[in-house]
Amino acid sequence: MNIRHTINLVEASQKLEKIHLNPLAYKMSALEPCMSENCVRVHYDILTQRYFDKYAETGDLFQKAGAVLHNDYYWPCMQPYSKKNSPTILLQEMIDNSHGSFAKMQDKVLETALGIQGNGWVLIMQDLQIVSVQNHVIKPGIILAIDIWEHATVDYDYNREKFLKNYWNIVNWKKLESLLE
Repeated sequence: MNIRHTINLVEASQKLEKIHLNPLAYKMSALEPCMSENCVRVHYDILTQRYFDKYAETGDLFQKAGAVLHNDYYWPCMQPYSKKNSPTILLQEMIDNSHGSFAKMQDKVLETALGIQGNGWVLIMQDLQIVSVQNHVIKPGIILAIDIWEHATVDYDYNREKFLKNYWNIVNWKKLESLLE
């Protein structure tokens, strides 16, 4: 069952539905060198699975549902590493209209990530607005959730700037475009 359909904030408090963590569409090593296989294994197999299990067990809408939702945008919006990875034509046009250029959008994402005190997420919304949330606060209209928690940046000695510089090489732009529909 698709998690976005499962987490209906009105009905979820009254009735929990069975949810499950979808398998990755790529090998755990496919994100290297941006994200090591070990980082993906710990982050996906242990931490993300735990969020899904805890939400299914408790239905805790304030913490677990947000964690499940963000991770459900995080993993599918990545693809195997490529140095030549760039936005689709449609997304490039939208980025240019919203931010002036892809480089300016990247700068705004970095600025937002560096502004997060502790742990959180940088979210790119359907209108390409860039926002941050602490912990797992739910915001409607996400197309990309970028994990800024310590386990996401462990391969970079917790340097968010280095992590984000490489992160753009694993973004699945076609998936993001499909989320705009």
